[in-house]
Amino acid sequence: MTHAKSCPCKNCKSAKPPLWWIDFTAEKQVIVKDGITETFEATEARAVRAFAEGIQADIDKVIEEVSRKLSASIRAGDTVTQRQLEEVQAALKASQKKLIDDLANTAKPYAQTIAEAGFDQGASLVAGAAGLPPGGPNDPLGGLLSGKASEFVVEATNRAAIRMARSVSESLAERVANIIRVGIEETATGTDVIGLLEEAGFDENRAQTIARTESARAYTDGQNAAWEASGVVKGKTWLVSPYACEFCEAAAKEFGEKSVGVKDAFYERGSTITGASGATMALDFDDTSGPPLHPNCRCSLLPVIDYEGPDE
Repeated sequence: MTHAKSCPCKNCKSAKPPLWWIDFTAEKQVIVKDGITETFEATEARAVRAFAEGIQADIDKVIEEVSRKLSASIRAGDTVTQRQLEEVQAALKASQKKLIDDLANTAKPYAQTIAEAGFDQGASLVAGAAGLPPGGPNDPLGGLLSGKASEFVVEATNRAAIRMARSVSESLAERVANIIRVGIEETATGTDVIGLLEEAGFDENRAQTIARTESARAYTDGQNAAWEASGVVKGKTWLVSPYACEFCEAAAKEFGEKSVGVKDAFYERGSTITGASGATMALDFDDTSGPPLHPNCRCSLLPVIDYEGPDE
């Protein structure tokens, strides 16, 4: 991904975002959970690291099982046939449901932490826009920060966990499909293909990229849940990051002022975004209900409030 401006990667750590942007993101957020107070950045980093480790462990089990089935069906030095490679693909497909279930269970505690943070931030933005203190007697959320909030956070968490699992599973399936294609084209031996399969697992960087991207989606889910629960948010707009790439800038150009409904997507699955350079990006994974638009995207959302204040 080529960024039009500086990005928050390790090479651009010294970049300081403008205050207008920080005010509407997680950058200033403080998380209090289980008696522990820490910044959102620290909470997210811990969740991403733990989830990435879980991704690696779950995938290693699947790769080990698929490799074992392949090695049991052919001799190591024999050239792998089309049929045997199709059997590898079938074995992977058969294991995908369990993999998705395992990954979703792995993701849930971390998705919940991030979704809760997104919910709290979303609620604060609503109260702030209405000129009311969160949780106060005239709070438009009417106490949702305690009781009813859990219902919406659970829904957001479940969606986020399944999406995390699907993202990892589909990425693994794509990697294995490429290995099978190469095996066929290069008339690989059983030993060759097993070696390639063992490398199909995710390294730490790849796992953390997926975990961080899905963490951002869980945060957006939490915000959307809070706005849906409030009953006073009629829409949402795209707040572009100061680090934005041309595709995020295109999203902001289209939806920076024009809002979509809280439950609606900015882009449906299968849509294509065209950047200022003419380059295109396909959104083929899921509907885009908010950032991230791509891995490491730092854009955010703003609620559009329909609130006239408490009756006198």
